[in-house]
Amino acid sequence: VGGIYVRLFLKDPKFPLRNPKRFLEGLLDQYVSSIAATHYDMQAVDSELPLLLSAALVSLLRVHPALADHVGYLGYVPKLVAAMAYEGRRETMASAEMQNENHVQSDGFCASEDEQKQASTQTPQERVRLSCLRVLHQLAASTACAEAMAATSVGSPQ
Repeated sequence: VGGIYVRLFLKDPKFPLRNPKRFLEGLLDQYVSSIAATHYDMQAVDSELPLLLSAALVSLLRVHPALADHVGYLGYVPKLVAAMAYEGRRETMASAEMQNENHVQSDGFCASEDEQKQASTQTPQERVRLSCLRVLHQLAASTACAEAMAATSVGSPQ
């Protein structure tokens, strides 16, 4: 991404980059498109890609905190907030459906161990949502990004 091998960067995030802004922009482009693929394709090709890219984004922003302002100016903050909100709404609807099914199916019996394990494991969409939250948390250190988060209206389409 942006001329940098992401896995190598994650092994040594303090390695001096030739063009950190280009790497940041490439990471953001790839990350947003991989989030969209995970949201809209229930069987994503590589569900670990958004997690890898978010780890690289967080590491890059920790090493180069001034780049967070650049993210705010590029307009990625509303996209990330909207992705989190979309997944949150979807998760809420899915959990409500599951509760309704469990209420209808429960005749006083406890759920089996397999059902409890399945409920405790995270779906790829949930893991992507958490990775998005980590990126937003790192971006919140920037005043420009924090203002962009505050100005983002989740109810309206972006």
